Amino acid sequence: EDVADGSTRESTAPTCRELLEENPALAGQDGAYWINPYSANPNDAIQTYCDMSTDGGGWTLTAYSSEGSGGGADCPARDRRNLFPMNEGGGQFRLDRQNSAASLRAVPIARRSSFMLLARSNLNRYSGNISGQTVATKIRIPDPAVVTLANSSNQAGEDRGQCVRAEITSVLGPDATGADRYWFNRSLGVSWTDTYPTSYGTNGSDGCMNNTQGPAFATSFTGRSAPQRYCWPHDDQGGAYTYWHRGWYDPTADNRGGSASIWFR
Repeated sequence: EDVADGSTRESTAPTCRELLEENPALAGQDGAYWINPYSANPNDAIQTYCDMSTDGGGWTLTAYSSEGSGGGADCPARDRRNLFPMNEGGGQFRLDRQNSAASLRAVPIARRSSFMLLARSNLNRYSGNISGQTVATKIRIPDPAVVTLANSSNQAGEDRGQCVRAEITSVLGPDATGADRYWFNRSLGVSWTDTYPTSYGTNGSDGCMNNTQGPAFATSFTGRSAPQRYCWPHDDQGGAYTYWHRGWYDPTADNRGGSASIWFR
C-alpha cells in the first residue's frame, strides 16, 4: 500500500501531523505539501507549508500576515496587519507568503489538532519554518471538538465559547511558559469590550478582554461589521472608528512588527 507523502492531490493526509505520522521519512523536510482536511475528494485538497522539524514537527500553516505597504496618512504600513479569520478563510493563500495576509478554512484542521502555535518574525513577509522566526508560543487546545475559530468579540455570542485558562509553552524567544493566560475555548481568541481588536491567541485577563499580554494576533473580525472594510475596519457596535491595536502581541511585549503566522498540530 502506498504511503501518503503530500506530493500530489491524491497522496494526502488531513493535516501535516498526520502526514508525518503516516510517513516518518518526512521528518525534517519542511516545505510545501498537499493536505486534505475537508473530504476524500482530491479536488478539495489544498497546498500549504508543513513544518516537519520544529518541536517534533507536524505543524500545519493556516494563516499569515505581514506589515502592509501603507495607504496614506490614515493607513500607515505598520497598521495593516490584520489576519483574515480562519473560520471561513480569506485572501490569496500563497506558499511564499509574499502577499499581505491570507488564511485557510482551518476549523477541520484545528479540530484534528491538540495545539495552536503563534509565531512572529522580525522580518516582514518571512516565508520559512517556525524555528527560523523570532518568537513562537504553542497553546494547548482545551477541547478540539468544539473549536469554531469564530469572532471572539463581545457581540459574537456563544460561538466564541467560555473564557478559560490557556496552557502556553514558549518554543522560541523569551520564556513565558506557564504564564497566566486566557482565551475563549471555541474561538481560540480574545477581544476588547468595545469589540476591536479581536485577536487569535491569548491575553492576561481572566475575562479574555482588554489586555495586551500575548501571544495574540489581531484579525479583521470587528463586531458585526464586514471584515476588511477599512484600514481599521469600522465597528458599528460602539467601537472606535480608528483603533490603535498596537501591532502583534508577543507573550512579553506588544506593538511588535514583522510577520505573523498561525499553525496547528
